[in-house]
Amino acid sequence: MVSPSGGAPPTGELGLPLLRDLELAAAPGVARWVDRPSRGPGARSDGTNGPYSIGCVETGRKLAIGVVVYRNGKDELQRCFESIANQSDRTDITHLFVRDNDRGLGVDNVREALSASGIDGLSVEVSHGDNVGFGAAHNELMKVAFSGDQPVPYYLCLNPDGILHPLAVAKMLDFADERHGQGLFEAAQFPVPHPKVVNPDSTTPWCTGCCLLISSQAYSVTEGFDEAFWLYCEDVDLSWRAKAAGLDCFVVPGAKVAHHVHSRTDATAELPARVAPHLTAAATLALKWGAEPFAKRILSQLNDLTGVAPSLDELRVEFRPTAEDLRLASPDFTHDLHFASPTWSDE
Repeated sequence: MVSPSGGAPPTGELGLPLLRDLELAAAPGVARWVDRPSRGPGARSDGTNGPYSIGCVETGRKLAIGVVVYRNGKDELQRCFESIANQSDRTDITHLFVRDNDRGLGVDNVREALSASGIDGLSVEVSHGDNVGFGAAHNELMKVAFSGDQPVPYYLCLNPDGILHPLAVAKMLDFADERHGQGLFEAAQFPVPHPKVVNPDSTTPWCTGCCLLISSQAYSVTEGFDEAFWLYCEDVDLSWRAKAAGLDCFVVPGAKVAHHVHSRTDATAELPARVAPHLTAAATLALKWGAEPFAKRILSQLNDLTGVAPSLDELRVEFRPTAEDLRLASPDFTHDLHFASPTWSDE
């Protein structure tokens, strides 16, 4: 199946402002700010369907961490950054990329949280731009991580409301390296685990994007998230495309992340704003992966809840899987919005 992105980044129409790079020197408390042009999200390609060939190569342990923020509070960000600073082996981490999706309005919170987090001796780059969505923002960061001046074999996609266990990065790298980077690798969420099933061999139907280790091999065959998904379901789609390319999805034993979730404003007032992108993404996922009846049902639910819903023709689906992709990915639309068998069942 074709990749969702690639080619030169778009210019002009986004009008992205300059980013500010924060480079923290080896000595604690020493920082240097540098202005340079922001990188836009990767442009999308329209290649042709076809099988992927993935070589089994040694990857090495180095990784970059990417965090995309949008109106996160300083305390929440500080908890996330402190958990990075407290990793058992910081030498594994070469870069921390932080992108503010609120046009720079959150940069001060990011800067204050970084300064208070105890991160030192690590190259930290902070950028900002329009709210291009979760997947597009991470694609921008991954492109730098995998093909920049100092490319790394792994990229860790980390939610800003995630708190890493001190052994999380080491456990994930150990597990991924044992498999030569051939897969997507997710940290287990705690104290409440994600409800999708995890098999005895640690495979899982798809990996969540909360704390997701993406290898350079996985990136090379998927080119990151499909930017048709602005928010929600981009991790499900990425996982299925990776499986279609012959990779597996894993939940790494012993690697844990606390997913600190709370409502930033009145939950009732936010309900339509949360439901609309979630259901729209689910319908897009279904249409892309050959489940048109599911897409129609989801759009009907969206219309009932909000009074407005896009038509199937209005959904942004540019890339379709082949029959072989569907066989390998095994997309699941029989478990509603879980897209996988649940860990527990009342049946």
